[in-house]
Amino acid sequence: MATVRICVCGDEACGKSSLITSLVKDVFVTTKIQSVLPQITLPPTIGTPENVTTTIVDTSSLPQERDNLRKEIRKSNVILLVYSDHYSYERVALFWMP
Repeated sequence: MATVRICVCGDEACGKSSLITSLVKDVFVTTKIQSVLPQITLPPTIGTPENVTTTIVDTSSLPQERDNLRKEIRKSNVILLVYSDHYSYERVALFWMP
């Protein structure tokens, strides 16, 4: 079985964990959730090949977690960069893309 690994990255408090939680629960989450979610593995769904699962990895943007962030990015097939305002949008090009 193959796995597509998605690493969700972005500045602190831009909504990475809320986005993942809303996807998994299939409803917009308005309550406070933990800052970094554990890894989530989704089974194959309609429209995807039967032997492919999806793993979603939430990350922290804290400086002390930078090594773990780099490790997760290297293991991923997809990097999802999340931003929530003009400042975090600007940081996609200035900080996250390099």
